[in-house]
Amino acid sequence: SQSGHKVTVSVPQRGDKKRLLGLVAENARIVLLNHLTSRLRREEKAAAGLEELRKTLDLPRTPARIECYDISHVQGTHMVGSMTVFTNGVPDPKQYRRFKIKTLDGSNDFAALQEVLERRWKHGMEDRAKGKNDGFAMFPDLLVIDGGKGQLSSVCQRLQEIGAVPSAIVSLAKRKKKCFCPDAARRCSCPGKAKLCTSCSRYETKRIVSPLLFTANSGARARLKACWTRRPA
Repeated sequence: SQSGHKVTVSVPQRGDKKRLLGLVAENARIVLLNHLTSRLRREEKAAAGLEELRKTLDLPRTPARIECYDISHVQGTHMVGSMTVFTNGVPDPKQYRRFKIKTLDGSNDFAALQEVLERRWKHGMEDRAKGKNDGFAMFPDLLVIDGGKGQLSSVCQRLQEIGAVPSAIVSLAKRKKKCFCPDAARRCSCPGKAKLCTSCSRYETKRIVSPLLFTANSGARARLKACWTRRPA
């Protein structure tokens, strides 16, 4: 053995140690059952939210993969983009990505979103050409842009320019809590569980970008603390 000496494993057959072993096994069974039951409830809640979202947005199918995008900065500098992914309605942190904005010096959310989505889409196409079927090679059933009509329009324009055709895309207005679709005539509110899905996506997208903002530049740290003293809304 790795211990360097003989190791003896004993299994109690009777007495107090036997009863203690049984108690440990029963506790483990209860904990596992509670965990599985809780996960099942979360999955059922997520599935209900996705179905409600599909109906609200009139999507062709339930969005199994949702990608959410947001741009953050520190008082107009050190712009970074974030991509969060929800798989079957549940956050999928392994798929999260952060983007340092490379083509802009000042603050321009529209152009920054265009850069992020173009880089993401081109990377996905390159991965597919290499035969990959995970990561960026998996395109979303629903794109959610954190912003209003302007952000949505700029992203749609850039995607059209590069020949990208997303299954569905909406923007989520911050203050009015409205979803905007590329069709200018369509605007809707997300009720109940669908609203919970979109709210979670926004918070996750803002949350993951915070560390990158903090390390973007040592001179930005004091300003970041002053600007983000509360949880991102």
